[in-house]
Amino acid sequence: MSLRVKEERLYVENQFGDSSLQAVFQGTVELPMHSEGIARVIWLKGHPVVSKVTAGEDQVKLQGAVDLEMVYVPEALEGDIPELQRVKWPGAIPFDHYVELVGVEPHMAADVSLEVIGCEYEVRPDQRVIDVDVITETSAVVRMGQAHSVITSASVGPPKKLAVDEITINTRAPIVEVPFHKEVTGVIELPEDGEPIGKVLDVDCTITVPPVEVTQGAMHIRGTAVVDVIYAAAGGAVRRFVLENQLPFVVDYSDASLKPDLGVEVKTHAQWEEFVVNDGRGIRIELAVTGTAKAYRKQAVRVLTDLACPSDESIETRKETLYVDNLVNEKVQQSTAQGVIELREADPPIRELLRATARPQVNDYRIDEDKITIDGVLDVEFIYLAYTDEELKPLHAVHFPGAIPFQQTIIVGGVQPGMKLNLDAQVKDVKTDLINRETVEVFAAVRTEVQVLEEVRTDVVVEAIEMTVADPDPPSITYVFVQEKDTLWKLARQYHADETAILQANSWLQAEEDQRLRPGDKICIPRK
Repeated sequence: MSLRVKEERLYVENQFGDSSLQAVFQGTVELPMHSEGIARVIWLKGHPVVSKVTAGEDQVKLQGAVDLEMVYVPEALEGDIPELQRVKWPGAIPFDHYVELVGVEPHMAADVSLEVIGCEYEVRPDQRVIDVDVITETSAVVRMGQAHSVITSASVGPPKKLAVDEITINTRAPIVEVPFHKEVTGVIELPEDGEPIGKVLDVDCTITVPPVEVTQGAMHIRGTAVVDVIYAAAGGAVRRFVLENQLPFVVDYSDASLKPDLGVEVKTHAQWEEFVVNDGRGIRIELAVTGTAKAYRKQAVRVLTDLACPSDESIETRKETLYVDNLVNEKVQQSTAQGVIELREADPPIRELLRATARPQVNDYRIDEDKITIDGVLDVEFIYLAYTDEELKPLHAVHFPGAIPFQQTIIVGGVQPGMKLNLDAQVKDVKTDLINRETVEVFAAVRTEVQVLEEVRTDVVVEAIEMTVADPDPPSITYVFVQEKDTLWKLARQYHADETAILQANSWLQAEEDQRLRPGDKICIPRK
């Protein structure tokens, strides 16, 4: 036989479905017995901890709890200066939640994220019990992976010539997924001009992971934390400092499948505890980072969709239908969203703005030819010291949902209407300009990652054989020892036999997965 084909293993990972849902988790918390009653809540925050994710029938389930923490002004006698109080309630609001996703089955794997987008509360008349509504947004994505043996090229000896049709499939083939957990402890020293810490009011640790280094057989995940601290100084004044590149950690992983040309996608979740040390000149932080690192290979594979020999029609092929989310293009773009925010009438004027944060909400997107337009809004929060005649300025926090609209236009080559879009928008930095005591101009750097996919359904050639002239008087039965790359379909074509008859003659083969043959197996082939 002169037909030569090149077979490759093509792994495709398709997005089975995705869904998002906003929900309210309700709970009630009470101040510890020794704590003073509440005169004014400055802020109440929720931090979700997801402990378990499972796929069920038409749904993705997640279990966990929301940790709550609150900073408040306690009740005090007239003339006394109240000392700000901070209270934590770990696991305050447990949840058993689900997101509906039609078609999901229990064996499937899901990527889930749960984010707290706001907390509403009501302090009861006793000033000690708080009813809390935690507003959450849950996103779930289910992907399914399949491996296909496909033919990527073919040739035949002269004088015959082949006619082929082909399609190029672009995918990100997952190589290995590594869960990790890393604990690190370090002391964060105050800036030299900082006043000693009396009480920590808020700590935020944002994990930063630069591009992962992949070598032959290993990858090295390095990360640091941006530590943002608001505290009450020993004298009562409220201060803030931010330090980058703190609490470094390294995760090393070895696997023979890792190669330098692979890309790595890292997702992390951080929890921490903090303790004041060194007479208020430092904070010891015990940081726990959990996450996953997914190594993948971008591959562009030319797959034959048709193969024939027009001169004598001696080539027979077997085809399978291939469903694939074909990667069209991907891009990262950062732009600045700008807006002016005015305090509400009930908000006291600003003396010093300590911290401004923003969270993006994407409301809509539009895909045009070679262009994606994204519309959204930013939720903005200010933590500030109010303008008063008092020596110690009172601390306030205000939240402005949907305060700043933004639009991004991203030029992405090859994009067409009707294609699928995966996008992730994050605020990387917020800068402010205090125009006056009631007005703040906000500049937010919005970083958006887009991945455009095209749903492709096509029949591809998975097996091909050059037919020989049938024996006019074949034996009733032929016994064959299976060679490498032999299949039931190929043997049936080679000996001009029927696949069903071969299965009936080899009952043991019917129990094999996909009737798979192994080299060395002895096969009985009925030929009459």
